Amino acid sequence: IKSKRVKLNRTMINLKSNMKVLVALSISFLMFLTSWAGNNVKNVRGVKLTGKEVKYNISNPNTIYPRIQIGNRMIANDNDNFYFTELTDTELAKEEHFAKKGSAENELSTRARYAQGPLNSILTLNFESGYALFLKEMVVIPNAKSIADIRNYSAWKRYDLSRLRTFHDFSNVFVAASDSTILIAGTPKEDYRHIFSIMDYKNQKVFPLDYWPEDGVNVPDIVKTSIYTAYSELYTNGKGRFLFNGGRERYSFIFTIDKDKVNVVKELYKVYSDYKADRNNNYITLSRNSEELRVASNEENIFLLLVDSDPDERFYGKLPIDDFSFFIYGNTIELYDWDGNKKNILYLDHYGQRIMLSEDGKKLFLFSDDNTSRNPKQPHIWVYDISNLDAQPEVDVAEMEK
Repeated sequence: IKSKRVKLNRTMINLKSNMKVLVALSISFLMFLTSWAGNNVKNVRGVKLTGKEVKYNISNPNTIYPRIQIGNRMIANDNDNFYFTELTDTELAKEEHFAKKGSAENELSTRARYAQGPLNSILTLNFESGYALFLKEMVVIPNAKSIADIRNYSAWKRYDLSRLRTFHDFSNVFVAASDSTILIAGTPKEDYRHIFSIMDYKNQKVFPLDYWPEDGVNVPDIVKTSIYTAYSELYTNGKGRFLFNGGRERYSFIFTIDKDKVNVVKELYKVYSDYKADRNNNYITLSRNSEELRVASNEENIFLLLVDSDPDERFYGKLPIDDFSFFIYGNTIELYDWDGNKKNILYLDHYGQRIMLSEDGKKLFLFSDDNTSRNPKQPHIWVYDISNLDAQPEVDVAEMEK
């Protein structure tokens, strides 16, 4: 009995000691959170915004998907065609057909991608049909002022890219770098240890840029290139600064280009999923981090929509790939300048999956659908007035962060 009492007393002492440690750790952790939140939101103003719904005034919102913004127009597509739509404060206006999907004359491939070009032009990166996605041509639509100008196929300028068939590219958004070059997340297949390239589409030349992420991801170079470039996006302020946004990561940074070298100005986020290489030099996703970013930008600002939850505000975090959901939403937007300084955090009254800006930068649009194949529900768009954020209701950011 005496022995048992001694053991019991020792157990109680250990429990009390462990409780003290746990309490101390909890207090330290809370102090860390408060300190982190305070440091993270220093001089950052939280703003609460109320949106108004924008009506879908197109023939079938469930099948016609608006993809990319060119000014106040949006390029949209269904299974067979490409369209232009007009985005205003009150509606996404009726679609206007401008090209069929296909490989015939004046048709564009299913995976054709677009960017705003110089002097009101539209750049269209066109691919060969089929699974291999070989580069085919750059189509320059020289005048995008009206749908009649856009449909003037005889004015389209085509630049053959068939010599660049070995270009490795599965990115989503590229940007114009000059009147004859683009910046793209991709690289020639014979030179994998790069992420970015300058492509001279008028002369069929590619110049990989010197940048390689040091992230501790232990896979072959060819696999790492695929991880970083797949579904990625590039944005520019038109003044020599660029933003890279990882396709399925919360990984984003601002950079400049000095000759053939990438200089990182500021990392905004650096969160990874878990990967490994397979025997075919591709990557296998072991677990996906649901924390991703959706981007809108103009010459002055960068807007990052933080998507990490479902419409019921349940946070996902990192999940095994079998449990991962593509229905990821968010209602918090961080506003940065092109030096990487966080200026505002916008808290929206609706949840969405992507954002866009009006051409004048005074309105922000929140789309509920990221992809019609992912979200079978009726899509919605809300518009928010961001012309005078100082006049909007303020939110205590430190409390929100905690």
